[in-house]
Amino acid sequence: MKHFFIITLILLSSNIWSQLVQEDNQWNIAVYPTFSPSIKSYSIKIGEDTIANDLTYHKVYMSRDSLGSQWHFTSQLLRQESSQVYLKEKDNAEDLFYDFSLMVGDSFYVNAHCILSVIAVDSITLINGDIRKRLLLERKNNTNWGTQYWIAGIGSEYGVMSHWNYCATDYADGLLCHYSKGQLLYPETPASCFITNVNDITDSALTLYPNPCINHITIETESAEVSRYQIYSYNGTLITDGIISHNRIFVNTSAYESGIYILVVQSKNQNMATLRFVKL
Repeated sequence: MKHFFIITLILLSSNIWSQLVQEDNQWNIAVYPTFSPSIKSYSIKIGEDTIANDLTYHKVYMSRDSLGSQWHFTSQLLRQESSQVYLKEKDNAEDLFYDFSLMVGDSFYVNAHCILSVIAVDSITLINGDIRKRLLLERKNNTNWGTQYWIAGIGSEYGVMSHWNYCATDYADGLLCHYSKGQLLYPETPASCFITNVNDITDSALTLYPNPCINHITIETESAEVSRYQIYSYNGTLITDGIISHNRIFVNTSAYESGIYILVVQSKNQNMATLRFVKL
């Protein structure tokens, strides 16, 4: 009876379905290849609406630089009806992509070789206080495959567009951070919101201090090839950029809000290196 009462409260919550398909929703995702130590990141963002087959969808965009400086249309379209999210790709018929109304014992059909079964339902609270329904699913008739979580309004722990990769073996995407209109909603204390696979400028050639900082930071580099710098907020918003004309430059951070920032230094041949710093 207690379980039933808790689930009833979850379903009655005004935020429980929350729009996954909402313009400017963004997901930063890491790709963990099975046969390579290389880890990359990409970002997915919901764009403007469009009409297809007399239905209103939203375009899905991707940025492969993890900082969101360049976006391209993926040819994928999403639409949402209450708790259900539908995917349409090019001229194909739409598929049911998520169904957050599922309860324990229900099944979700991915393809003939992969059917998921809901084994638990609970809720989580996001950073902004919203309560979201969470489903725990496992592969039906193959419990050794592991499990995955779905969170209403956010998607899967495998990434919003790649949760079907759960049925594959060579790659595993992992959700790093989810934003709504630039506000970080999940998780509460991320280890990183993007991973850049760039190390051509060595750490020894780049120094940043003090860290944490209050009013300024000093950037020092031993490389004559370093040409410019950019500073991003932790959600990928560009704060400032400039030219590095000497081996040492000062950046005024007194107006920055307290938090974590990313310094990106770029060389003349487009190689990059990143450092994180904290503004108190």
